[in-house]
Amino acid sequence: MNPWTKNKVGDRVRIKRKDIFHLKQRFKNGDVFGRIVNIDGAYIMVKPMWCKWEIELYDNEIEKA
Repeated sequence: MNPWTKNKVGDRVRIKRKDIFHLKQRFKNGDVFGRIVNIDGAYIMVKPMWCKWEIELYDNEIEKA
């Protein structure tokens, strides 16, 4: 992730975290996308597409789509 491009609430991001295998099975190419819901310091709350819940991620676990 380029440190000069800041993440903002509402941005569409690709989730790079590897331990969410149950989401990767839903999508054919394995890419999981979501929207940033809240940013609290180093924690970024992302709501994956087609899910009702949110996941707490760090900046290095996502990239802009």
